[in-house]
Amino acid sequence: DAYFYLEPKAEHHIDDDAIFALRRFLGSIVERNHRSRSVPSQDVSPVQDVLDLCSSFESYLPLEWKGRRRVAGLGMNMDEMRKNPALTEAVVVDLNKRVSDESNLFPYGDNEFDLVVCALSIDYLTQPLQVMREIGRVLRPGGIVAIAFSDRVFQAKAVAMWTGTGDLDHVWIVANYMHFSSCFEDEIQIYDLSPRKAGQSSDPLYVVQAVRRSANPT
Repeated sequence: DAYFYLEPKAEHHIDDDAIFALRRFLGSIVERNHRSRSVPSQDVSPVQDVLDLCSSFESYLPLEWKGRRRVAGLGMNMDEMRKNPALTEAVVVDLNKRVSDESNLFPYGDNEFDLVVCALSIDYLTQPLQVMREIGRVLRPGGIVAIAFSDRVFQAKAVAMWTGTGDLDHVWIVANYMHFSSCFEDEIQIYDLSPRKAGQSSDPLYVVQAVRRSANPT
């Protein structure tokens, strides 16, 4: 992975219509308040701190929204992330590099973020459960994880389980990552944002979303 991402890859992963659909969807998350049923007494609070996982030169988040405080980028190429206008900070981390069970994969503390976004990169992760548990660790109770994906990938990089299956299978794969991490509420939401549903010739686009539990099961 370090070799693959050594040079910046400033290319769009989905077409313009799909990019617009994803930006509109993520904008609707950060610009509205949310409440988790697992924390019934929790006051409605805005999305202030966001982790953009597998970040690159392109942002699918709004540049500003009410309550915005921090957008941390975690990716593989610092030159790419420096061009990302939405990020307030960035760090290079190889999520496919194995660490000991006692080590945190993300360089963040517990309960630091209200939203974790992973756009168009879940198909490259070789340790998805470990990554999903780290997402659960850094999210605040009631926080949201949103995983977006299409059918366009670097074929040489995507894991075999992804390249050997179709769109519906990908939805099940990502939902199972969330379920078996034991970090999120049971009601996992699926969104088909594909512009082609409206008769446009465009890339498919799906989002799998879940809410962080108030506490992880022991």
